[in-house]
Amino acid sequence: MSATTPFVVKNFLDIIAAMIAHSRATTDRVTDYNVGSVARTLLEAPAIEVDALYQAMFAGLTDAIPTAIYEGFGFPPLPAQAASGYAQFTLAVPRIDAVLIPARTVIRNPLSPIEYETQADATIPAGGTQVIVAIAATTTGSASNAIPDTLTAYLPVVAGVSVTNPESILGGADAETATQRRARFLRYIRSLARGTVASLEYVGYQGTVYSITKLPIEHTAAAATDETAGHVDLYIYNGVGNTTADLIADVQRRVDGYFDADSGLWVPGYRPAGMRVDVKAMTEVEVDVSIEVEAVASWRGTGFQAQIIATIGDAIRLPRAEAILRPIEIVNAVLALSGVDGCRIVSPTQSIAIAAHEALVPGAITITWI
Repeated sequence: MSATTPFVVKNFLDIIAAMIAHSRATTDRVTDYNVGSVARTLLEAPAIEVDALYQAMFAGLTDAIPTAIYEGFGFPPLPAQAASGYAQFTLAVPRIDAVLIPARTVIRNPLSPIEYETQADATIPAGGTQVIVAIAATTTGSASNAIPDTLTAYLPVVAGVSVTNPESILGGADAETATQRRARFLRYIRSLARGTVASLEYVGYQGTVYSITKLPIEHTAAAATDETAGHVDLYIYNGVGNTTADLIADVQRRVDGYFDADSGLWVPGYRPAGMRVDVKAMTEVEVDVSIEVEAVASWRGTGFQAQIIATIGDAIRLPRAEAILRPIEIVNAVLALSGVDGCRIVSPTQSIAIAAHEALVPGAITITWI
């Protein structure tokens, strides 16, 4: 049985050396292969093309192998998702007639360009003062997530009616990167042997909560396990903060197994036989930040300050391979903003390390203009 010869990518110099060696082995009539000689020049021309062919072949194989594997497993990259949730419209004084909030009413944060639309007609009943309606961002990406009570402007305006979002608007996610797709695929492969700790972490990432209009409003952004004899705690985090009981219940259902509502069939869970698995929210560790920011006077408004605060929050929440937040990560995120000329972080001054069952969330953020 012959051994398989590995594919080796040769560069231009390797190709020239091989061609000269072959030429010398087959004829003694050509002796001058120095740079600039006729013989070497004749060899260099095809060597350049062969070098380009090697590089193109290597790039093609590098791309084709994972692509073929992903296609074979039916594992497409996750597209960007728009955030969704609920808005509450409140009438200052009850009226004798009903008040209609039409579908596609545009809601937004006055300090942000991102818009959200109501998903259906909503009516404040006669004599009532409030109605809650499902909303969804008109653009995708993690920037479409919103913290509570920030969506306070809307069009078309109805006289005497105000709006807000009592809870976070969640589910917004950027398109999956190649690195994230690979990490997700590895978790999937490890999960094929159900009943393992790796499979529990995989199913932890599958948690999703949907609105009454079937829009995803919360999903798992991080999962980790803590195993003891006969017991596993599966910790999950929604990537924003305040992981809900609904998300925990969804993951627990997937762990234990459930009857599919549409088919009526039993969907096997991932819990190992004889082992107890409890799904819990990760412990949220607040990070207070004090930072000095240098910017031109015309930029120093509440809108730009809110943008800096949001950027710092994203840097703190950002999933990272190491469970460590370094102050320089916050500085670099702020410096990347247009309009920032410089910044200095006052606190924290030391890196913050967390355990596997913990998640970092922004605490009090103080900005001082310099």
